[in-house]
Amino acid sequence: MTQNNPYVTGDPVGDSPAFVGRADIINEVLRVLPHHKNNVILLYGQRRIGKTSILLELEAKLPKKGNYCPVFFDLQDTARWPLAKLISKLAHKIRDELSKRDVLTLAEPDLGEEPTTIFQDIWLPDVLNRLPSNTSIVVLFDEFDAFEEPVAEQASGIFFPYLRDLLKTNPKNLNFVFVIGRKVGDLNHSRDIFKAATTQHVSLLNKKETDILICLSENNGTLYWSNKAKEKIWQLTHAHPYLTQHLCSRIWGNICHDKLEKPPTTTVDDVKSAIVDTLENSSGALEWLWDGLPPLERVVVSALAKAGANAITAEKLKQILYDSNSNLQSFIQELEEAPRLLKKWDLIEETGEGRYCFRVELLRQWIVENKPLHTVLRQELDRMQPVAEDYYQQGLNYYNQGKQQQAIEALEHAIRTNPNHVKVNQKLAEILLEVGKVKEAIEILERLQTSQPDAARTQLLQTYLIYAQNHDNDSERAEYAKKILKLAPKHQQAKAILDQVRRRKYGPWWEKVAAFKTGWVAFMKELYQSITISFVAGLVIIALVFLPPLSFNLSLSAWLIWSFFSLFILVGIGLPFLLPWWLIRTTDKDRKLNVLIYEAIKSSDDVNAKKIPIAGRLSLNLDGQIHLRATDDKMIVAKRFRIKRLPRSSQPMIEIQYQWEGNKNKHLLRVGNNPKMLIFSGGNYIIKLNYSR
Repeated sequence: MTQNNPYVTGDPVGDSPAFVGRADIINEVLRVLPHHKNNVILLYGQRRIGKTSILLELEAKLPKKGNYCPVFFDLQDTARWPLAKLISKLAHKIRDELSKRDVLTLAEPDLGEEPTTIFQDIWLPDVLNRLPSNTSIVVLFDEFDAFEEPVAEQASGIFFPYLRDLLKTNPKNLNFVFVIGRKVGDLNHSRDIFKAATTQHVSLLNKKETDILICLSENNGTLYWSNKAKEKIWQLTHAHPYLTQHLCSRIWGNICHDKLEKPPTTTVDDVKSAIVDTLENSSGALEWLWDGLPPLERVVVSALAKAGANAITAEKLKQILYDSNSNLQSFIQELEEAPRLLKKWDLIEETGEGRYCFRVELLRQWIVENKPLHTVLRQELDRMQPVAEDYYQQGLNYYNQGKQQQAIEALEHAIRTNPNHVKVNQKLAEILLEVGKVKEAIEILERLQTSQPDAARTQLLQTYLIYAQNHDNDSERAEYAKKILKLAPKHQQAKAILDQVRRRKYGPWWEKVAAFKTGWVAFMKELYQSITISFVAGLVIIALVFLPPLSFNLSLSAWLIWSFFSLFILVGIGLPFLLPWWLIRTTDKDRKLNVLIYEAIKSSDDVNAKKIPIAGRLSLNLDGQIHLRATDDKMIVAKRFRIKRLPRSSQPMIEIQYQWEGNKNKHLLRVGNNPKMLIFSGGNYIIKLNYSR
């Protein structure tokens, strides 16, 4: 028995046994083509619904149905081409297809120095006039959406007027079939071109066609399907051709990986066990489908996925959205319109009484796993008001050109349109800092913090710190250091600034208070550690020395042997822990030991050096507490920063494990007498030990 997987999971399936259904669309194209007054047909539908497969099926079937010469032309990745290059490519494609199908033998197209004009006015009319009687060229344009993308705006401004004239060249002998991912009414630039075109919606398959697709493995005798298994696939894919092919292919691979004497029959459990792998392997295609959705529709479809498989009312859907982010209440009209658009794109369906649910359960499960609502809101909320986004892009362009004032004005316009636009607020604060308007930057970030605290926190901390470090007024410095500590209670630089202000304000008296506080805290820690160690040691001694004689009625000699053995074990276990502690405490007695971190170009005595006291400490955990400023003025935070003392009778030594936020690399550093360099991109910081009496 030949074990061939009949399901196709990556490439289009046109002109293959895996192409199922679509007879209504093929017949409609064949019906329209002979009518010369309308030579344009438009097929539209969501991504990965099978539009390219239909074009390839037309390419194979049209020559068998009449005097047609189909020319398949993929427009993907051509939107940035010069028009001359695109037209030259099309001319060569037409010439190759005519020659391959023995319709007409042509020389290589020579379009001269003005290929667009020569193609339209000379070359193409000459080719059409030389065609055999009643023969038509049918150009099958795939991925026409490429010219509707924002990056193609300049190209589309040239291509669409040219295309409009091209469609009128010879309606009798030149026909066009376009595929796009949206309805004509939703197009931006090419709507007028297709206003008279025949349109056909490419939607999901029907139940009968889905059964035929599922049973492809029965046709080659490799795998049979129970009715319950077929029904389960229908429930999961709802006849989505791409996902049905993928799910069936995964099931086939799980069951038919070895040659079997008798074809097995698929069960419901086989279908369920293939779901996770199917979603994982389909992730790239589903991401592409997701990318085709506008920002607001992404938010709505993520909220509906979160609600579960059962249908919910429009009011319930809005409530989920408002509960997730109160700022969505400013999009009431758009939120009410979104379900209608998603329904039109075959993503959701209305079950009656204003209730909505997903059409394709597998797609819902993928969105729940990969596009949770809180993540989607964070990514898309800024883009949901196009006017604000346009001003933001304009501001970025001005900034990249060095026009800071114009950038500020554009970003301020954006904020007036959408005060909660995260990237606008962040960029405006950044530019205000660059031009020295620190107070204004703080106001922007404090306002952003009220609505988006996570987005504002890091930049607000940096801005507070800049203000506190550079202001001449000590009361202002102290105020902003306190603001930093309110957001980050363990912020070392803010503590240092506050301590510096207090020392200047209170003089020697503050030194005594600080020393008393430090000594009292150290004393209480030592007392706590001593009591804890003594208590635990006492419990262990009682357990080892006194309990066994009472429990087992040991003789005096046996008890003495047991006690000696127990104490030996206790010392053996405790010595490796107690000896380093005792050695470090003895070595550090009456001495100061600080870890200093400072910029390489500054001295170790610089006031900005971070001082970390570690006298008498075996280890220190400073995760998230070490902040260093890089050369680009951005703050680098140590996600992990652990200091461990290495017991030595002479000079002290420490071992540091550290890892920066956003970086997977972990570093290990030993520091003794000689300074060492901390490794991170964008800065040169030195770490050393300062050891004195």
